Amino acid sequence: MEAAEGRASNPTTDDHWKDFIAAVRNRTKPICDIETGHRSTAMALLGNISLRSRQRVDWDPVAETTTNPEARTYLKRDYRPPWQLEL
Repeated sequence: MEAAEGRASNPTTDDHWKDFIAAVRNRTKPICDIETGHRSTAMALLGNISLRSRQRVDWDPVAETTTNPEARTYLKRDYRPPWQLEL
């Protein structure tokens, strides 16, 4: 399905957007708040890291890292100059 200008290509996200807008207007918590979204996305990304590194990923959820050096290389990317991410 091709996206119309200004529209998501996946119509199943419409309900999430409606809920988000309603939460902003009503100052309420959305169905999928940032913490839930972060944790569910992290699980999918860790699965991809495990596949790419072909190793088990022992995840430390507090530090959000792994002791596995091969898997750790997939946790961040190098930016092209002059771009940089400073935390």
